[in-house]
Amino acid sequence: MGKTTLILKCTVDCRVRLDGEFITSLKEDEVKKITIDSGDHLLELENHSRYLTNTRIIHAPAGGNLVIFDDELKKMRRDSDGSHSLL
Repeated sequence: MGKTTLILKCTVDCRVRLDGEFITSLKEDEVKKITIDSGDHLLELENHSRYLTNTRIIHAPAGGNLVIFDDELKKMRRDSDGSHSLL
């Protein structure tokens, strides 16, 4: 199994979990690169109050980059009553 560079950007401050484990926090519009194992993973982005979560399955290609840009949390924050989850 190889490695992949995960390049993350979120339009709100958020926490990032990979396969259920906390891996990093992002500030609004910050870009961060993280090296992960290649293969399929569960990626969860949650705002800092933890009431909005964007969950997705990602496939990280060996030896490559995977870019994740998330603006759904910002949309959900604007449109939500606090009980919204996007799968």
